[in-house]
Amino acid sequence: MPETEPTALLADERYDADAIREDLRHRGIDAVIPRRSNREKPIIHNRTLYRERSALRGDIAKRFRLTET
Repeated sequence: MPETEPTALLADERYDADAIREDLRHRGIDAVIPRRSNREKPIIHNRTLYRERSALRGDIAKRFRLTET
């Protein structure tokens, strides 16, 4: 399987750091990371893609809970 470069990084607020965002921007990767509540400057992210991330995370968590019992 050939390696491909990611087009976006989907992460939660814990990854909202200027250094991470700058590295992703330098590499041409979209940062889909909501801003922390203490950030003064508003940052725009793709809310639709972030919602899909949350839904997928919930589905994965359900499957692991089902297999544990």
